[in-house]
Amino acid sequence: MGAILRKILIFVNIALYLTTLATWISLTEYVTLNISATIASISLTMILLMGSWKKIADFALSSYFKNLCNVGIRLSLILMILGLVNYLGYKHPVNVDLSSDSVNTLSDQTKVVLNSIEKDAKIIIFTTKNKRQLWSSLLDLYREIKPNLEIDFIDPEVSPEKARKLKIDTMGSFIVRIGDRRARGKGRTELQLTNTLIKAKRVKDFHLAFTIGHREGNLKDASEKGLNQIRKKLETSEFKISYLDLASISQVPENIDLLFVWGPKDGFLDVEVKKIDSFIKSGKNLVVALDPNFEGEKQTHLKKLLKSHGIVIHNDLVFDQVSHVAGSSSSIPIIKKFNKDHPITKNFQGGTFFPLTSSVEKVEGDKDVLVLARTSGFPASWAERDLSEVQAGSVVFNQKLDQKGPVGVMAVTERDGGAGKYRIAAFGNSTFIMNNYIQYGANYNFFFNVVEWALSQESFISLNRPEIKNNTLMLGETQVGIVFYFSVLFAPLLLFGISIYLYRRRKAL
Repeated sequence: MGAILRKILIFVNIALYLTTLATWISLTEYVTLNISATIASISLTMILLMGSWKKIADFALSSYFKNLCNVGIRLSLILMILGLVNYLGYKHPVNVDLSSDSVNTLSDQTKVVLNSIEKDAKIIIFTTKNKRQLWSSLLDLYREIKPNLEIDFIDPEVSPEKARKLKIDTMGSFIVRIGDRRARGKGRTELQLTNTLIKAKRVKDFHLAFTIGHREGNLKDASEKGLNQIRKKLETSEFKISYLDLASISQVPENIDLLFVWGPKDGFLDVEVKKIDSFIKSGKNLVVALDPNFEGEKQTHLKKLLKSHGIVIHNDLVFDQVSHVAGSSSSIPIIKKFNKDHPITKNFQGGTFFPLTSSVEKVEGDKDVLVLARTSGFPASWAERDLSEVQAGSVVFNQKLDQKGPVGVMAVTERDGGAGKYRIAAFGNSTFIMNNYIQYGANYNFFFNVVEWALSQESFISLNRPEIKNNTLMLGETQVGIVFYFSVLFAPLLLFGISIYLYRRRKAL
């Protein structure tokens, strides 16, 4: 075999090996092609060895080969140790998310939902093969929490009959199955996937209703003082929302699971309050938020109803001179004291603030009411009962009239109404979830925890919830193959070649 031909064949053999490796990485579905390329590479290597057998035998007997073997053995031992370390790291992974927005970490709610799934769970994703890798990084995080989560990819272009059978006509859609329940979703974010898991896990689809007609908080208002952001989040979490004018109906519809009386400025009629009372005593649930009214008490009937269920909301204003939003003159307390024995606030970290809040307490001696959130202690905080002092700008604690801190700003109760147990949550403020405070996650999480508890869905209570993030870099399957090809193959080969060149040059000197 001529020297020039031999060099050409060696070059071709090396190129063939590199090409074969590339096809195994990037074209895994072409098994026949990959096996054929592998056999061709090995065959050419055998031919080259047979043509240079005498030179190889002489080289094997040289001292240089012995030294090379010693280096190879040492290198092999190092690689074995590194492989063992890598294996242990793979079996016992430790993730540290250093991104500013924790984009590589699942939210607490996602972890809670995954850990609470007791039945078999399956996610069926409809996407083309070349886009599967776009799901991998997110699904890997889900499988870290729930290893037995089954993932199935269906390519509607390859298996259109499966797509038709499952009634899927949009690329990027997915179906979540948990036991006998099924939910559909679309998108590739944690928010969309977790919300679909929640929908599939819920025992039913819950219906929430907000009262209207008393100048309540407006869930359709997109201004800073509106509540359309919380409405959108409720709808995103698969809650059905409706609005009720109690004065125009004979009773609250039976399909309502949770009734909200959120920030009314005008008073409720006695007949309206009786409808609310009948509703909750039928085994349904109620959430009330009443702000201080500087024009005088207007919620006499509604507060009488709450008192009959053990909760008292005063028409006063809470001050906290130690823990409050800067520049608020102590009238926007930041709540850091929570009842750690209740599901809503068991693991809550605090930082929730209530702008201009009334005090909330329980009827003395009532063991079924729990005040979950309180201000700092006295003399730092108190509830100012004379609102005329607030309007005059001369607030001073009055020993005989005002209430000493710590002051409650939120309470809950669970009682038996005869037809079934019902739950009530009462806030002294309704504005803490205004659109203007959307960036303050603690406020919104606290509200959602109350909603889940009121619906007896404690398994969904968490410290935070997934948000939509658009700054994540997603690599496709081809791009991942290219990154692997250059970083794992070419870079080490280049460094190895340089090291051999430097070694031989040094030996020649």
